[in-house]
Amino acid sequence: MRGTGAADRVRFGPFELDVRSGELFKGAARLKVPGQSIEILKTLIERPGQLVTREELCRRLWRDDTIVDFEHGLNAAVRRLRDALGDVADSPRFIETLPRRGYRFIGGFDDAHSDRHPAPPASWTHGWVIGTVVVGLAIALVAVSTRWTLGPGEGTPPTRQASVKPAAFDAYLRGMSLRRRWQEGGCRNAVTELERAVADDASLADAHAVLAWCYAFPARTGLPASVVAPKARQEALAALALNPALSLAHVALGYVKHRIDYDWAAAEHEFALALELNPTDPDALVALGEFLNAAGRGDEGIARLRSGVVADPSNADRNTGLGVALLLNRQYDASIHQLENTLALNPEWSTARRWLSYAYEKKGDRDRAVAEYLAALGGMLVPARARAEVARLKTIYDRSGWYSFWQSELELADADKREPGTIWQVAHTRYTSDYHMALRHARLGRRDAAMSSLQQAYEQRDHMVVFVKIDPLFDTLHDDPAFVAITRRIGIP
Repeated sequence: MRGTGAADRVRFGPFELDVRSGELFKGAARLKVPGQSIEILKTLIERPGQLVTREELCRRLWRDDTIVDFEHGLNAAVRRLRDALGDVADSPRFIETLPRRGYRFIGGFDDAHSDRHPAPPASWTHGWVIGTVVVGLAIALVAVSTRWTLGPGEGTPPTRQASVKPAAFDAYLRGMSLRRRWQEGGCRNAVTELERAVADDASLADAHAVLAWCYAFPARTGLPASVVAPKARQEALAALALNPALSLAHVALGYVKHRIDYDWAAAEHEFALALELNPTDPDALVALGEFLNAAGRGDEGIARLRSGVVADPSNADRNTGLGVALLLNRQYDASIHQLENTLALNPEWSTARRWLSYAYEKKGDRDRAVAEYLAALGGMLVPARARAEVARLKTIYDRSGWYSFWQSELELADADKREPGTIWQVAHTRYTSDYHMALRHARLGRRDAAMSSLQQAYEQRDHMVVFVKIDPLFDTLHDDPAFVAITRRIGIP
């Protein structure tokens, strides 16, 4: 990034940064951005895809003898930079926050129009010891004969230098950003980017790992388990072959063992190994937390999930997952508090609102449960039908009550199940899956229909079936021999 003239101009998205003059342009317009914010942007762009710690940024912005509230000053400078870029902290396009640690530039560079493409670091620290904690999100950039890896849930740093293929790098970063929003359909688009990344360079271990992470849950991709399960296993093993110490690769393989193979012992081994490699990896913390919760070890599971949220507090997926775990453990007030906090972070997160409705239902507040569910539907149904269907269901509840409301909602879900995507948005059609249809039937006391749907969910490897024994709506089925048989086939401890 040092130099003169044309070499100091870098383009990303609609923006162009003149590094030498400190000017940021959007198209022909020069943006008014404070000098400290520009300095942060320059620092991040010098090291694309790498964590730049808060301490490093403070040292660059202020001299040692400066008297200032560094935390407040840095937060304000980053906020003004995001405002200029139109970036959002919990769904970033350019500046990603690594909570309590620092920031990372995740935008792609425009090679066709940039005068200089900033190169990532050519090497990383050598001489590692097994068990060393490497904190941060993954970026794998691999050349034909050499490799540079910094992984999501990374375990061990590489020992050789690498060159970078910018197209694969950019596709990987886009996939990483999209997968953070999987509950809102992010993995469907992330898979396209990640497949492009590994096609361009099959040696990107981290791209293989994230791809496996998405594939391990059929609902994340909208594809049947028969299609994605083999791919999940293949991608996880490919990542581990390239980097056996990559934490997220072990997480992904653990999910395959848990949610597809129902091999609980092997799954726990992979999740525990991922945490040995990186004790602060939020993916590993969440994976083990969900596993423990499904196994009936709720207190341990919730503790791990809380640690995952602490490690990545702005992630709406992780915050929602903690709220769901609290709900499944009958901690309804705590669940409501957690999910409302999640919605305070992102009021448009329909998934959190849907689970909030469930928590209010189990607490006995049916009016609030219906209100929250209708609000969630407003964001989940296809726009052309959302307003009319929400109004219709509200009228049914007001006139005929709780059971009529859910009977009508069941009929609506049945219609979408017959023609997926005609009523629910594609990103949310998982809520008309057989598992969720079983929940609907159980709520209405339709035991046979609930068991039939659960059987289908088991055969399709719906990722939620591992929670069937702790889900409150299935409590009335526990004495059914068919229910007991399913829990045994799943292998729930």
